[in-house]
Amino acid sequence: YGDGDSMVPRADRSVMRVCSCFDQEADDPDYSPYSIRVCEMCIRNDVNIGRIIHCGMCGVVACDEDCGPVMYECTDHEKWNNAGCIDCRSKSDFSELPLFRRCPPNGIPRATRVCEPCISAVSPWVRHDFECRDFRCRRRLVPSDVVELKRRRQFGSSPLNLLPEDGLVAFVGYLSDTELRSLFLTCSALCRVAERVARDRS
Repeated sequence: YGDGDSMVPRADRSVMRVCSCFDQEADDPDYSPYSIRVCEMCIRNDVNIGRIIHCGMCGVVACDEDCGPVMYECTDHEKWNNAGCIDCRSKSDFSELPLFRRCPPNGIPRATRVCEPCISAVSPWVRHDFECRDFRCRRRLVPSDVVELKRRRQFGSSPLNLLPEDGLVAFVGYLSDTELRSLFLTCSALCRVAERVARDRS
């Protein structure tokens, strides 16, 4: 391939993703000897298994739990019926849970993990994550159904989500302080717009 005269086509190369500590020097505080560089094909093959730590929404990858943003593990139970994380339940991977083996109606496999910035992107005043029930474990969990609603943008869905934020700010700006607070507390589609208007008023 080097001289450009080969009749054999160059092989397709998949996009590579790296963790935040990849290619760091040994004296760097973020250095890890186990940093990863993984291709999109491997991530797709890892769907419903979860051996590669990556966010199912933004796609950021991590080599361990201390690398990059905090990752929440998706689970098949709510907080009040928490059965624990994969490790504490003595499961080898997510494919051992019936919820992750079933393909959703939209044909898109469920996310196994999601990062903290993504999980708080909608309805930030409500916490949906919780700790694993094992008192020795501090892993954060989040119901898979909540994550899937966020991925499909159906959590607090509204046609207003399709409008540009600047236009919504001008529209919401006509509300009184009381009405603005009520909007923030009741409409997850406009919570960030209401917060922006309130910040500009203060």
